[in-house]
Amino acid sequence: MHITKAIDSGCDSVATIVDKTRAGSVCGSCKPLLQQLLGDEAPLDKDKFWAPVLVSSVMALLLTILLIWMPALTIPNSVQLEASLGGIWNDKFWKQVTGFTLLGLSAAGLLMSLRKRIHNMQLGDFAYWRTLHIVLGLLCASILILHTGFHLGVHLNRYLMVNFLLVVGLGTLAGIAVACSHRLSPANGLQLRKTLSWFHLLVSWPLPLLLAVHILSVYYF
Repeated sequence: MHITKAIDSGCDSVATIVDKTRAGSVCGSCKPLLQQLLGDEAPLDKDKFWAPVLVSSVMALLLTILLIWMPALTIPNSVQLEASLGGIWNDKFWKQVTGFTLLGLSAAGLLMSLRKRIHNMQLGDFAYWRTLHIVLGLLCASILILHTGFHLGVHLNRYLMVNFLLVVGLGTLAGIAVACSHRLSPANGLQLRKTLSWFHLLVSWPLPLLLAVHILSVYYF
């Protein structure tokens, strides 16, 4: 049923419109628009799992900032933290373990976005998938520290690192916007979520190519 027809037929809340038309049942990003169509300027209801989404997003954002701000680790260092990390990021075996773990998590995170874009590909509540997607981002930021030792790389590796940090950083900001949208007006909440999600998706497109070039350069050159 068309949304305006549902409203005309007596639907007077976002929940009843979602139930009647299934609009907003996939990812929930259009719920602020549904609320605007109802003429309700009150703040949105809290998003499902908003608390774990907020905590995971903030933690991932802090790790992203740490990756940018911290000086690169060096091999001869007596500090316990650097010594323990140095045994991972500078060891060939653990370098491969962390690298392929990052590759798998990145692929899983990118493939998750297909659920929202393939028709009839529901596979459960989107809120669960979104929370898992953000947790994957947190894991990626954590493993990236182990894999790089806070080194930002040079040449193509630098482009990959910057792109990876942009993907995670913008994803965490989008997660924070989702978690806090109930504190905003429907119009502002909708605009913030759409803008940050759009930028997050935009910077994600070069990542598979940069990862492929990085793996090729490591194993074949």
